Amino acid sequence: MCHSNQAAEPGALTEVCWEQGGNKPGSHYRKVLRSDESGELLLAVYSSDIYYQPYTVSVYRADGDALEQLQAIVDRCQMADWNDLPPDRDNIMLDGLSTDITLIFSGERITISYESRLPEGALDALREFTDCLNRWATDERLLERHSEDRQPRK
Repeated sequence: MCHSNQAAEPGALTEVCWEQGGNKPGSHYRKVLRSDESGELLLAVYSSDIYYQPYTVSVYRADGDALEQLQAIVDRCQMADWNDLPPDRDNIMLDGLSTDITLIFSGERITISYESRLPEGALDALREFTDCLNRWATDERLLERHSEDRQPRK
């Protein structure tokens, strides 16, 4: 069940970034869905298992309505209301993976942390959202794969 006490309408979804990292070996995974210069929607997946090791970057062709598919989940579950929620003190792990989703709308940026005190039904909504995002990362849609230096965080 997806719901919240507030209603937010931040506009059209223009970009999505799913990010996971922070465990002791320093692995980092990022998935970014956005339009390229020609307007084609691409899903770029960055993965690195050890801190300072280069990323393997895989770029996939997404459906032309991929952002609308994800926005339908965001709107139905009112995920825009989950921006910067307080941390869930029962869900804090040191040297464990942290996961965030950044939703960029026309004019607004919303960050959802899996470690926040999320509303009831949120984990099901996040799983549905992530499953939708992952559906474009298939061998049939792969456009390119390359290595890219991983820059340390400042």
